[in-house]
Amino acid sequence: MTHLLAVLLALQSPRARAAPPAEVLEALAGARHQCQDAMSGLDARAADDAVAAVERADCLYRLGRLGSAAEALASLLGPAGGGDALSPHDRGEALALHAILLARTDRPADAESARLRMPSEDSARDHRVRAVLAATHGRLPAAWSLVDEALERWPRDPHAVRAAAEVAVLDPDRVTPAARAAIRRPVEVVRQHNLAVSALGAGDGPRCLTHVEQGLAAATDPEAPRLQELGYVCAVAAGRPDSASRLMLARRSVAALPAASVARHAELLLSAGRSREASRLLGVLRTEDPSLRRDVDSLRIRAFVQEGDLDGAVAVARPGAGHPGTRANLARTLGEAGRVSEAMALLDGACGELEGRAARDCQGLRDWLSR
Repeated sequence: MTHLLAVLLALQSPRARAAPPAEVLEALAGARHQCQDAMSGLDARAADDAVAAVERADCLYRLGRLGSAAEALASLLGPAGGGDALSPHDRGEALALHAILLARTDRPADAESARLRMPSEDSARDHRVRAVLAATHGRLPAAWSLVDEALERWPRDPHAVRAAAEVAVLDPDRVTPAARAAIRRPVEVVRQHNLAVSALGAGDGPRCLTHVEQGLAAATDPEAPRLQELGYVCAVAAGRPDSASRLMLARRSVAALPAASVARHAELLLSAGRSREASRLLGVLRTEDPSLRRDVDSLRIRAFVQEGDLDGAVAVARPGAGHPGTRANLARTLGEAGRVSEAMALLDGACGELEGRAARDCQGLRDWLSR
């Protein structure tokens, strides 16, 4: 806590030395720990990666090293606000952070110049910069007005939330209700994420899902994907395919989700008789794990059989694909449909891979089909 207070003194202006609200202390502590963990990687990447250089400067800012952060961005952007290695969006992010840092290091004219080089837009980012510049110039009511407007218009934008915390550090005695609620949100997101992970580790999928939903209610847009991915795993563990489907659609990327959970999701859909949904999901699932690949092939065979598409099932059930028991079950279905030669071909491979009672049952199926 002593180090955190030192960081806060670096972040505060000479006009504001009162203790910030507890919510600000907790939020800054969480951000500081995240940056401490990330700095070594950012240090290594910043020389060759302009985006990493901006992230590193932001972490220096969060750690209270405002002068170092401002110098790093000045070097990246150059006197004309260049940053040619950055996309227009990332260059705007860098200019916004640079303007804030210049204002916080008592260079108001340079800060205003940096702000004017930002893209002209009506956004939470623009409101954040204007709010911090107003606060450092002593125009605190105007700063809070900008913060509250940003939170009302862009409640899930991280720039609006950061503006609330930044102005609260500069003016801790007049934190507005909207700003106080916004400052609590990142802390609540981390708390709910940690509770969800704990519940998942204890095998309590429903409780895990509840914590994820509560975290998503407080999350900003950049925080949501990590919670959606965790929530997807929780929903699958809880045996709730509809919740899993909703979270998968929100994430918009099957590739970002754990393949084992996607396979289990498909199995839940099959168990509910929803073979078409399962087939679509299995069709986009990719994995290099041989064991999981076998599980996926077995599920695809089951889905085709459930849909009545025996040709599709046979096409998947090549030698070694899927579990031998699944191929034996397909052979039974083929035999019942009068497709005996295809069934016998499947059993030629499957029976030799089975053991014990399963092997005896497979041989009995062969004998039945041979009659």
